[in-house]
Amino acid sequence: KNTMETILVMVATTCSFALVLSPLKDVQDIRRTKDSSKVLFFPYFMMGFNSLLNVFYGYTIEQNPIIFNNLFGGVMSVYYLAVYYIYSRDKNSLNLYFLVGAAFFAAIYYHITFLVESSTSAETQLGIICNIATIIMFASPLTAIKSVIEKKDASIIPVPLCVTIFCGSCAWGLFGLTIQNPFVTFPNLAGIILSSLQLGLVWKYPSKITKDDRYLMQV
Repeated sequence: KNTMETILVMVATTCSFALVLSPLKDVQDIRRTKDSSKVLFFPYFMMGFNSLLNVFYGYTIEQNPIIFNNLFGGVMSVYYLAVYYIYSRDKNSLNLYFLVGAAFFAAIYYHITFLVESSTSAETQLGIICNIATIIMFASPLTAIKSVIEKKDASIIPVPLCVTIFCGSCAWGLFGLTIQNPFVTFPNLAGIILSSLQLGLVWKYPSKITKDDRYLMQV
């Protein structure tokens, strides 16, 4: 690696850890208020699902850094989701999310492990799936866009998550361009665009509610 690549990897890795840690404030608020109904659930669900997929991808291509980085994300996501679930008033909806997520992962695992014949094809297909999951994670705060525009209040959008997505996507996108790898470049370019849109909504529709009740109900 040249110096620029090394710097970009260091910055991108730091941003990745910051992304994983960004929900801590929300989780602390949930534990303090004993209510998770005012925090957007889907972004943190996708963070966990994306981490699980990328652990599998890292195992498939035998890249320990990918495995360990996403194991950290997976462990933290389990903690976030567990706290959310404990204080949720609508556990049936959450059970459906977890059931569908488990079914999707089982189907992907079975397909890659038992149906795909060549390792090259398995790496390519799983890489595409992980890219799609990453883009969905980047876009997940936009599930509240209708509510934001109607109420002219973007307080439901998790700002720390959006900021770390933007910074990490810039670093990883530049790294992907440097090594000419579209599997790295494309999802991070999408991350830059999507997080910019979310931060634009936060700027246009600043919060109208208090710190203790800063998110609208969204599950």
